Amino acid sequence: MNLNEQAFLAINLGSQASALWVWLAQEAATQLLNLTGAAIVLGGVLGRGRWRTLGRQAALAMAGGFGVARLITHLVYLPRPQVLGLGHQWLAHAATSSLPSAHSTVAAALGAVWWWALRGSAWRWAGPALALLVGWGRVAVGVHFPADVLAGWLLGAACAGAAIAALPSPPRAQPGTEPLPKP
Repeated sequence: MNLNEQAFLAINLGSQASALWVWLAQEAATQLLNLTGAAIVLGGVLGRGRWRTLGRQAALAMAGGFGVARLITHLVYLPRPQVLGLGHQWLAHAATSSLPSAHSTVAAALGAVWWWALRGSAWRWAGPALALLVGWGRVAVGVHFPADVLAGWLLGAACAGAAIAALPSPPRAQPGTEPLPKP
């Protein structure tokens, strides 16, 4: 058994896991990303200034990450844990390719944009925390190996960097540099 499989078995919730842990993992693996992503993208549509830019960068990073992740899963087949008979699966999922985790890719893309946009704020840690929770959930419910999640995080971070470069934030005004009002 390789290190990836051993790490999977250590994180995966076994058949005797409590209902609370199973529910938390399922929500982290699916709904947490859906709700957070929808809120951020909505900010890009309805928001103004910095929030609008953040929402648009996040939408571009998440869409790009999802598209690239799906392309890779069609080009490279790596079996999921269920196909190999490993662990316990708490979430129904097709036996498609496992690498990379598209959910983890999208969560990392969103998390990296969030991290970049909120630098200087304690809230910036919410972005990476989201990516960690989604990744943990995907392994805990038995649909991905840790390496699939790690690959998704790396891909998502790269897509976030591309989105930030493509849609740069407007410069922040420095105190005392605001234009004077016209008479």
